[in-house]
Amino acid sequence: MDNHAIAQVFDRIARLMEANGDSPFKVRAYRRVGDGFALLPVPLGQLAIEGRLKTVPGVGIEIEKKVRELLDTGSLNFYQHLVTAVPAALIQPANAVTPSPQGAAR
Repeated sequence: MDNHAIAQVFDRIARLMEANGDSPFKVRAYRRVGDGFALLPVPLGQLAIEGRLKTVPGVGIEIEKKVRELLDTGSLNFYQHLVTAVPAALIQPANAVTPSPQGAAR
């Protein structure tokens, strides 16, 4: 699994958590780390082998575990749980446009 694919999973996790009403701080953390993964010049797999995943900004123990699970198995139980727990109708697409307050007042 490459950096871009892992970044997409973390973006989806952030959207699912947001739809589920989870803490905005957690949502932001998953979104930021996913954005960072997409921009890394070094493959996450290489960083994992070298034991350097926690050198990536935003990666702590829990994120590191999730990245390792994705790299080892190609899937993530945490993500699968969120997918089944959050109704699809609540999830805003990544490219959705949120109306501005000015536009909503018209």
